[in-house]
Amino acid sequence: MALKDEWQRSRLGRQQVVQERQQHVQTTLSLWQQERQNQALDDQESRQEFVTGLQQQTQELLTKISTERLWVAQQQRQQLENFIGQLSQEVGEFLQQTTAERSQVAAQLHQQLSEFREDLEYRVTDLLANYQQQRLEAREPLLENLAIFRQTLYREVEDYLAELDLLHQQMAAQLQQQLQQSRRERQDAVQTLFEDLGVFLAELQDYHLKLQQTVWGNSHRQPRKAVTPPRSISPPKTFVPPHKTTVSKPPLKPKTSQITPAIPHSIKPQPTVTPSAPQPATPEQRVYQYIQTHQNGARLAEIEQALGINRVQTVDAIRVLLQQGQITQRDRVYITAKKP
Repeated sequence: MALKDEWQRSRLGRQQVVQERQQHVQTTLSLWQQERQNQALDDQESRQEFVTGLQQQTQELLTKISTERLWVAQQQRQQLENFIGQLSQEVGEFLQQTTAERSQVAAQLHQQLSEFREDLEYRVTDLLANYQQQRLEAREPLLENLAIFRQTLYREVEDYLAELDLLHQQMAAQLQQQLQQSRRERQDAVQTLFEDLGVFLAELQDYHLKLQQTVWGNSHRQPRKAVTPPRSISPPKTFVPPHKTTVSKPPLKPKTSQITPAIPHSIKPQPTVTPSAPQPATPEQRVYQYIQTHQNGARLAEIEQALGINRVQTVDAIRVLLQQGQITQRDRVYITAKKP
């Protein structure tokens, strides 16, 4: 119990000490608050006095500056009025002097221009008279030279036309020779083809007889008559450029050893179709094939040099292809037309 009483006493003592400290703190805070209020009032009064003094000083300074500016403005105005008066007087004197000088210069210029005009009229009149005289003097030689030039030109044109006629005749003769040579080559080629065809038909007839004998035996069937083709056929007269004619070889003889004899009697031998000789490519086809192989197109000189044909054939072939719409022309380059 003594320990509890002692604890309570110490507790009360501590509480009393805390209360005393709180009172002391409250008293100290109140004093500080009062001092701060007094200091704030003193500072406010000081600032108010400072602002009032500053306003008075500013007002006095502005009044002084305004007075000084009015005095300076009056002086500058007086100086400006004096300067304007002096400048007006000087400008008036300068204008009077300039007007007098301009009148004198204008009179001098008018006199000089009058003299120059009279002199120029005399010179122009003399120059025109001399020029007219020179034209009259030079007219006859010019007419003579013109007549001589016309005669010379006429003779040169006649000579040139005669040369063109001679060249045209030579080209026509060369073209006629080429046509005759091409016609002979084609006749020889057709003759060779028909001779090969006759040989092939004879071999085919022998093969047919052997096949008939193998299939039908020694029967009394009459063999078909062999049709002998004509020896020469004159082709139509058309111009074909000279080129190499390709002649196809006749087919090989069929081997009879590969045919089996056990063939029914109801099966008849099928007629053999002879392959026709390939036709030579025309200039239009050759030109179109050459242009088709070049995606960027080809020019006239390139086509002529690559195919080995002359300019006339190349131009004719290109004109035909353009009319048919197979090719188009862009900046002298010929390209294949796009299909729609």
